[in-house]
Amino acid sequence: MVTVVSEAPTQAPAESRKRALSILGVLAALAGGVVIWYGVGLLVPRFPLAHEVVASGWNLLVTPSSYVDLLATFRRVLIGFVGATILGIPLGTLMGASPIWRGLFKPWTIGALSIPGPVAIITAILILGIGESSALVALVVSVLPYVSNIIMDSVGGLDHALDDAARVFRISKRDKWRHVIAPQLLPGIFAAVRTAFALSWKLVVVIEALGTSRGVGSQMQRSFRVLDVAEGIAWAVLFTLIMWGVEVLVFKRIESHLLRWRPEVRAI
Repeated sequence: MVTVVSEAPTQAPAESRKRALSILGVLAALAGGVVIWYGVGLLVPRFPLAHEVVASGWNLLVTPSSYVDLLATFRRVLIGFVGATILGIPLGTLMGASPIWRGLFKPWTIGALSIPGPVAIITAILILGIGESSALVALVVSVLPYVSNIIMDSVGGLDHALDDAARVFRISKRDKWRHVIAPQLLPGIFAAVRTAFALSWKLVVVIEALGTSRGVGSQMQRSFRVLDVAEGIAWAVLFTLIMWGVEVLVFKRIESHLLRWRPEVRAI
């Protein structure tokens, strides 16, 4: 007679404990951040206190024109992110699968990765002038090398032993792509997509501050120009919270659903 011992009851309290500790850690970090913020504010006269930034943020939320700037920035992030992803995934796939394409494009990719984002942004503005087209081109060009490099490494790291097994078992090309290749590429694709999104919303603020009249970056630049530091920080905090919400509620959920077969994803 074999006795089967279930691990679920013992695992549940452990998972609950981990989540509780994680929440406590976040709360402690927030509390510590507020204390440090007020400490710096008391030492540096021009540094706005937390409640002043919250008040400025509330004023932005109740001002209709603020949403015009937020939508303009979000549209640029979306265009730059989608453009870099659409161009970067095929390019990275070609470089990872073919030595010829890798030899042709990898030096350019490595060179582009070594160029700081602001340099590419300023160069695009100097060439194309101040306007929407230069902002979008600068954003796509700055993010594209990161996407293609991640995809290239993912394609180059495919397990060829699984290809041999698929050939031995005479699996069709469709099933091979679905059950052998795609599951191996999905983590790399999601890493590239999330990197593209993160870089897009970080760089778009710099682009807007330098070359556009509407958007979060241009409003932050205006706030600091008139020495309204609290409003400038409020813009930065508000935009960061929105982008963080998109990351958690959209990308994280999709990734967790598609990669739920992986043990480390199921544990999250």
